[in-house]
Amino acid sequence: MRATGERYLSLQEVGNEIGVSDQTVRRWVKAGELAAYKPGKEYRIKGSDLEEFLKAREVSPKVQSPLPEADVQRRKSRLPEVADLLLDFAQLLLLSWQAELPSRAQANDYEWLANTAILWRAFRLSNYGVLKELSAEGLDDKQDGLSRYMARYMDINAIVSKFNAAMREHSTADGSPADEALVALEPLEAVT
Repeated sequence: MRATGERYLSLQEVGNEIGVSDQTVRRWVKAGELAAYKPGKEYRIKGSDLEEFLKAREVSPKVQSPLPEADVQRRKSRLPEVADLLLDFAQLLLLSWQAELPSRAQANDYEWLANTAILWRAFRLSNYGVLKELSAEGLDDKQDGLSRYMARYMDINAIVSKFNAAMREHSTADGSPADEALVALEPLEAVT
């Protein structure tokens, strides 16, 4: 089958050469994606047609160009947004706990009270990490309003103080010996 000097391959040979089954090659031929000849009972594929087929499906990685300065600045601006969301979350969390505290204390739900302290500690650590990153990025009063964050910290710490006072009030109300399970929430720390 080398009348023109061209190399002809069977479906099996093509499949073996490119790492697919002969059935896959047959589907490509029947779909008209890969040129083939049928001089007898079996299909034959010219080597040049296979090369052309593969070249058309060649995938080359796209090289990412460097980010423009505006994109770099935009990425940096996400951290203050995260810090704001964390502080919003802290405020909502504390206010919901404060509202729920009387019924939980009355029911002697010490597990809930202890879990609030554990959750608050985890929140404090993550919040401290975000604020530390903000500080490392050069957060200052001119750019992102360091004094605004400090004011929000003071507001949240005031809620923490009220929550702790309410916990003390409820723990001394019944004089229960299990009151030692109550753990006061620690205020948020600021990065200096």
